[in-house]
Amino acid sequence: MLEVRNYDEPIYDDHTKVIKEIIDGKIYYMSGGTSLHEMIIRRLRDEFIKYFIKIGDEKCIVYTEGLDIYLDPKNKKNYVEPDISIICDESKFFKNGYKGEPELIVEVASRDTRARDRGIKYRSYAEYGVKEYWLIEPKFKSIEQYILDNGVYIFRTMVTLFDKDELTEDETKIKSTTFEGLDIDLNKIFKKGDEAFLSIGFDD
Repeated sequence: MLEVRNYDEPIYDDHTKVIKEIIDGKIYYMSGGTSLHEMIIRRLRDEFIKYFIKIGDEKCIVYTEGLDIYLDPKNKKNYVEPDISIICDESKFFKNGYKGEPELIVEVASRDTRARDRGIKYRSYAEYGVKEYWLIEPKFKSIEQYILDNGVYIFRTMVTLFDKDELTEDETKIKSTTFEGLDIDLNKIFKKGDEAFLSIGFDD
């Protein structure tokens, strides 16, 4: 479950929740993600890594949760922790994370994070110059793609497997505008049987 508190409030000490992000002075706590959430992140991360290995690019690195990104290098009280970030400038790393904007960010939406992924984080990524933003909706097996244009995001496309039996191979691929030749087939991100993880609980 997601909790929001002002920056100057006492830190919530429940060991099952940790500070994940601070955005516009608000602290966001988050408990662990779902199995499907983590599976999707891992699958997409692996596809990104395969692409960079294939083209021989050792400069760009794929990061998942755990890296604090300070989009505004001058504001130490504002940082995000995207599900996936592609970073190509190692000079901006420092002891506590990364100061600057990744080339591409991916968020996997959930009940707890959807409003933030589509709201405050969407606006922050655009404001601080993240070139490309992908938003994944596991329930609909979809990836939305937004491209930065004059400081605002323009919706480019949404690729989904909702009616996958009627789609051609090319129609199941999402293609990056930031990285030439990076196209990912959604069949590698969403697998048969994933739907079960949307409803199965601990006691099932």
